[in-house]
Amino acid sequence: MKLAVSVLCLTLALSSVAFANGPSDLPEKFMKQVVAGKGAEAIDEYFATNPLVAQKAQQVQFIKTQIEAVFNIFGKPTSYELAIEDDLAPSLKRYVFITKHDHHALTWEFYSYKPKDVWIASNMNFNDNYSLLERKK
Repeated sequence: MKLAVSVLCLTLALSSVAFANGPSDLPEKFMKQVVAGKGAEAIDEYFATNPLVAQKAQQVQFIKTQIEAVFNIFGKPTSYELAIEDDLAPSLKRYVFITKHDHHALTWEFYSYKPKDVWIASNMNFNDNYSLLERKK
């Protein structure tokens, strides 16, 4: 009986974690990791939710290299801010953040998609101009 209650509690705990994931959780965690100096880890964890990305190892490695290159130019980020949150559809959300650096800000755009019950990473890009700071809706 005690084992059954423990298994039930564990099952409920795991299912609540899976369904507690909101559309902003993935990009928010990504930004925290980037500011902490964990860019490669941030990329891996962000895209781990989307099995399609596992087939694109070269592109993922390229993104990691680009993040390091841009930080060599602008310096490591000191903090981040949410600039835009767009509800494009009930199952598609867009988030634009900036990372603050000593002399220039970078923009980061994320799309979170909910194909069924859980939000996944759909797309991400970043650049050193502010064209991403336009609303899509």
